[in-house]
Amino acid sequence: MKLMLAVAAIIIVGLIAALVEGERISINRTRYSKARAQIAELQSVLERYYEDNGFYPTSDQGLSALAPDYYVGPDPGMVIPPRPRRRPPLLDPWGHRYFYQSDGDSYVLKSFGPGGPERPGSEEASLVARSPSNPP
Repeated sequence: MKLMLAVAAIIIVGLIAALVEGERISINRTRYSKARAQIAELQSVLERYYEDNGFYPTSDQGLSALAPDYYVGPDPGMVIPPRPRRRPPLLDPWGHRYFYQSDGDSYVLKSFGPGGPERPGSEEASLVARSPSNPP
């Protein structure tokens, strides 16, 4: 009787562990999808910034340089079409700041994934975007 209870307990614990692991994998997939969408949005905004200014925000300026010019609203003279009234995502879905490095001519934009910059893990866990080649 004790043996059957022990086996039943092991099976129940195994099922619970499998459910929890499956949920964790599902949540991670969702976060990776969200990070890809946020990076694509940031790339689009960075390209608009480049078109308007002739350079990308530098590493010192960071992604926060995008907020005043590209997420505030329409130009008072109505020369520039209205832009969305939201701020760029500065944190990835895991709550870590996006890595952004730029000399003004090109950039690297990166999310280190679930481990963050402290524990970046494997290169596969990171999402990296680079600036397209721009004509001089």
